[in-house]
Amino acid sequence: MKKGILTRKTIHEILHALKNNTSNYDKILKEKINIYKFEASDINMIQNVVLESIRHNLQIVKIIKKYAHKKINEDTYLLLLSSITQLIYLDFKDYAVVNSTVELAKNKKFKSYPGFINAILKKIKTDKKKLKEINIEIIDLPRWIREEIIDINILKKKKLISAITEKPDLHLVFKTSKNLNDFLKKRNHEDIQTSELSVCVKNILKIDSLPNYEEGNWWVQDFSAMLPLFLSDNLKNKDILDMCAAPGGKSFQILTKTNNLEMIEKNPSRAKILYENLRRLKFNNEVIIKDATDANINKKYDLIIIDAPCSSVGTIRKNPEIIFRDQNFKINEYIKLQKKLLSKASKLLKKNGEIIYMVCSFFKIETSKQIEEFLKLNNNFSIKKFSKNKNEGLIDNHGYINIMPETLNSGIKIDGFFAAKLIKNV
Repeated sequence: MKKGILTRKTIHEILHALKNNTSNYDKILKEKINIYKFEASDINMIQNVVLESIRHNLQIVKIIKKYAHKKINEDTYLLLLSSITQLIYLDFKDYAVVNSTVELAKNKKFKSYPGFINAILKKIKTDKKKLKEINIEIIDLPRWIREEIIDINILKKKKLISAITEKPDLHLVFKTSKNLNDFLKKRNHEDIQTSELSVCVKNILKIDSLPNYEEGNWWVQDFSAMLPLFLSDNLKNKDILDMCAAPGGKSFQILTKTNNLEMIEKNPSRAKILYENLRRLKFNNEVIIKDATDANINKKYDLIIIDAPCSSVGTIRKNPEIIFRDQNFKINEYIKLQKKLLSKASKLLKKNGEIIYMVCSFFKIETSKQIEEFLKLNNNFSIKKFSKNKNEGLIDNHGYINIMPETLNSGIKIDGFFAAKLIKNV
């Protein structure tokens, strides 16, 4: 099979797995690389087409409807999705895209019609300048998202729609300001410093090629996600528990200041990633692999971190497959788990101790409503507000960190995120 056909066949297989939620992106990409022994240029092309196809899926659905006046099957849809992405959004050579896609459609494994695909792609390549102007609207979003954002203002909805088609920024957090300054010098100060301990990196191909990767001076963590602990003082001499520790960003922030930390992670594969990150960063701490909600813990803590499993809708730039997958989104399962984690944490906390509850979501049902429900059931707790300082606009009037996926004035793209600090009163 010619390389151009093989790479596009691989793109199709990855899109099919993501659409049907049978694998995650990193896992299936690694599997295909091992099978086909792709070179770096092929891998880059596959990643680019897959991610851009998913990011522009909502627009391409509208484009397909303009030309296909009958219902099409999944194979045809996915072939058109990846080929239209290449034609319109990646500006690949027309003849290479059309010829390769038609050739692939002839494969008997695909229930598709080469003549039909050829006719549509020829029309699209003629109209691609006009088609590139098609935008996403609220009505184009999946129902489960529309239902959760119905009461947010139009500006926030626009931020979400803009984020869907954008590539994420790479944000690093450092152990010390000295480590950060050393990194900036080695990078000729081409990156954007976001705090005395963090930077947004520009012009990067591979993370492990960045300065001091092997030395373990920094880790990848979004600006939004670093804020709760960055804005929390006096971590030293406190007994701290991280109930959902992987992949480790919040734990690493704590470990740079104190070693009085216990980490729990339920998922063994995520715990493995956490261990790998800990070792690269030269931390020797152990991870307790168990369900934090069922853990038999006799100890009491000064601070408990809950980075709870959630819809992850705030990470739409990094994980565009969130709104690409075919699924009945079971957000209620996340809600129940978040409640259980908060309830468990409340029992493990010392008097005057604090819980920092976090989710990478902007859905009220996972954020402010979750906190309101907790406070109704636990009248010995109250909100401790995060300090606004330089973060005006990222902290709301309740004192919550409450962020949509957005772009700061500095041009840095940040994830949607929520955090609330709860204090246990005497």
